[in-house]
Amino acid sequence: MAIQKHKVGRTGLRTQAVGLIIDRPNDFFKEICSALQKTLDLRHARTECHQVGSREVRYVCEANPVHVNGLGKPLLALPLHSSEKQSAWLVVEVEYEAGRPALLQQVSLKVLQGPTTDTATLCFRAEWDMRDRASNHAQPHWNVHMPGLVARVAEVQQVEENFSEFAKRQEEGTFASFAAENDRSLAQAASASSSAAFPDRSAASGFTSEQMHRFHFAMAVDWHGKTGMHSPALPNPDQMVQWIAECAKYVRGQLAFMA
Repeated sequence: MAIQKHKVGRTGLRTQAVGLIIDRPNDFFKEICSALQKTLDLRHARTECHQVGSREVRYVCEANPVHVNGLGKPLLALPLHSSEKQSAWLVVEVEYEAGRPALLQQVSLKVLQGPTTDTATLCFRAEWDMRDRASNHAQPHWNVHMPGLVARVAEVQQVEENFSEFAKRQEEGTFASFAAENDRSLAQAASASSSAAFPDRSAASGFTSEQMHRFHFAMAVDWHGKTGMHSPALPNPDQMVQWIAECAKYVRGQLAFMA
């Protein structure tokens, strides 16, 4: 049940903290680990706590944690899928106001994919923000990113760099005109791919990557009911544990289906 709690800030003014009451936070996180351990066939799962101001953020990880560099910083992640060319990882991020009881504010499940943990990029994420049921953004929801286009730009740039190094080692003469022509072709390809990945907002080619990840794709709305609410009520923490586990299970199954 989402509630409001009042506390006194540094200025002496009363501020509001909103979220889902977690009477036994330690048990809550143990249950999340147990559920994900079963869902994702993990040998062991635990949480690691990071302090962010007055809030705490917990990440679910294995005994020997894996860090994925997909958002400008290393994040603790769980393995989701692995193949010769592509692998996927799940970042389980739980944000809350610490205390007894704790106040759960947001859960974010981030799916990153790539050939290695160092080159992984954010693909999509599932989020449930407990702080505002009346928001215009549905809770829970999906946010979709577009990592493939950015990856193609990087590939073209790497090809261009490799060819430039090759050209420098060649003798001048008839090869010079050949190299110049290929440089122009590669530059045009890079420009075209870059335009596809980062199109101008006014262009008719479609939404930008920045626009796409701002769209909240609803997951569990009550549009068919009388209230027509964007976001359903969440009565107890056990249902959140179940949602996290089933969401992870579904994503894992879909990734296996895609492969």
